[in-house]
This record gives sequence, structure tokens and C-alpha cells, in this order.
Amino acid sequence: MFSRSEIMSAAWAMYRRHFAARPSLTFKLNRSDFGFYLATAWRNAKAAAMTVAERRKEAVANQIEALSFKTLRYDTAPMRRALEGQMSAFSA
Repeated sequence: MFSRSEIMSAAWAMYRRHFAARPSLTFKLNRSDFGFYLATAWRNAKAAAMTVAERRKEAVANQIEALSFKTLRYDTAPMRRALEGQMSAFSA
């Protein structure tokens, strides 16, 4: 379903752009840095294959997950209910 060679090429292109934008850095393969760009390329390929409704559902799920990282100053219960209402609308 996914072209692995295109994903790998996109990851290498992003990695090279990283060094091209920072001439003070020497181009050296760092596996953890390249892994970040490879994961980003996979995420971009998966997002491109999703429909608009699937992308929106994924965005709402990410927003629900992000609520757990808000400080206690925010009352997240109403936000969570609203987002879960949107998620249930996707299921219907």
C-alpha cells in the first residue's frame, strides 16, 4: 500500500534539508535524528492516504489525548465531553 522507497527518499530529503538550513553543522549520520525524520515521513504518508473524515477523527483523538497534559488550572471536563461528542458523531 505504501511505497517504502518514496518514504525513505522523503526522509532523506528532510534530513538533508535540516543540514542545508544549518551550515554550521557537519553532515554526519545520527541514527536517532534520522529516525525522527523517518517517522515523520511515515506519518505524512499515512496522512496522505487518509480521507478527510479519517484525518478529522485522528485530530480529535489527538486533542483528547493532549487534554491529559493541560495544567490543573484548566477545567478539561467540558472540553473532553465536547471532543468525545465529536468522536461519537464520527462513529454514527
